[in-house]
Formats: sequence, C-alpha cells, structure tokens
Amino acid sequence: MATWHTACASLESVTLADAAYVHNRCCGWVTREQLLTARGQLLQHRAAELCKREAALEEGRRVHGFAPELGVEREGGASIVAITA
Repeated sequence: MATWHTACASLESVTLADAAYVHNRCCGWVTREQLLTARGQLLQHRAAELCKREAALEEGRRVHGFAPELGVEREGGASIVAITA
C-alpha cells in the first residue's frame, strides 16, 4: 500500500478481501478498526485529563472561597473576582 500511495499521493483508503485500510498521517496504513480503537483510546485519555483539570479547578475555587456559579466572593467591603475558563 505504501508503494501505491507513493505512486498516487491522494490515495487514502484501500479495500481488500480481508480488511479495509486507511492512510493516517500519524500512524501510516492501518485498518479502520485499528484507527477507531486508537481514536477511542485518545478520546478516553483526553476525557480523563479534562476531569482531572475540572476537579483541580473546583478544588481551587473551594479552597479560595470563590462562588463557582458567579465567580465572585465578597470579603468585607472588597470584592474578589475569579475569571474562570
């Protein structure tokens, strides 16, 4: 398949009797199942990282006394504003 791809750079998929292959810039030639599995694992990893970041942000808001729904807490006569993304 790499030889075919060299001869025709626009070639992105090849279907043979046993499997369908796709060309991926990062992985090279892989089956669609391999590509879907790799993408699913990447999405799971990103979701876990996002959950960790959200938990850390929430903990920071709790420790510093910021109201998460408003992003503002009042101490005495002053206001502290938290900008969250």
